[in-house]
Amino acid sequence: MGLRLRRTIRICKGIRLNFSKSGISTTVGRRGASVTVGKDRSSVNVGIPGTGISYRKEFRPSAEEPAQKRTTSYIVEMDRNDSSHFVIRTEGGEIVTDPALIAAIRNSFEMDRMDRDSGHSRKSRSIALVLCILLGWLGVHRFYVGKIGTGILYLFTCGGFMIGLIVDLISILSGRFTDRQNRPLVEWK
Repeated sequence: MGLRLRRTIRICKGIRLNFSKSGISTTVGRRGASVTVGKDRSSVNVGIPGTGISYRKEFRPSAEEPAQKRTTSYIVEMDRNDSSHFVIRTEGGEIVTDPALIAAIRNSFEMDRMDRDSGHSRKSRSIALVLCILLGWLGVHRFYVGKIGTGILYLFTCGGFMIGLIVDLISILSGRFTDRQNRPLVEWK
């Protein structure tokens, strides 16, 4: 029989940090339904509390998994004055020469630059309007545009006691509603 070592620290309601011999993992959820994510594996736990009936499904990366599904970290070094000149390195320091990866990163930087230059958000005004009408009292439209703090506030105050919801609805319709970077939502895509 082996020795089992495990210590759990509650971060907040529904979130726990687990320490064991195999490493650190995080559990999100409550009794009866939770997801655990660790370095080597992840698991989903579902059960009926108090009955002893439960189901656990573990997910582990396998050796047969295709290479494109694995995550690789890259370091991008660029000139501050000219974002078109950059070097991509792996975590080990090797320079990457894959043309597809270089093109994807270049396009990503170009899209970011175009967003900054255009002055308006890429988020859809029509999606924000529908989310505000249907789920605005939960603050979903604020989460959509990246305003996490006020989204949480709306979540706990029922849309800012419905006053904030009405103000946001008028702002979206008039075109003055902005995203996290203070860029207005102008396109009805």
